[in-house]
Amino acid sequence: MLLLQRHFNHANWVSYRLAEILPLDTVVKQHLLEMSSPITHLTHLQSALRNLFDA
Repeated sequence: MLLLQRHFNHANWVSYRLAEILPLDTVVKQHLLEMSSPITHLTHLQSALRNLFDA
């Protein structure tokens, strides 16, 4: 069994895991995964979530 380290206290780790598992458009997901700043990444992820649930 493969056990992965979880880093819920690291914004970068959390934002990348969310981008991986959420049902986002492939282009949006790629754009999110290419970002290097965790704060920018979370801000864009928040916007993508709003668009996903407002649709």
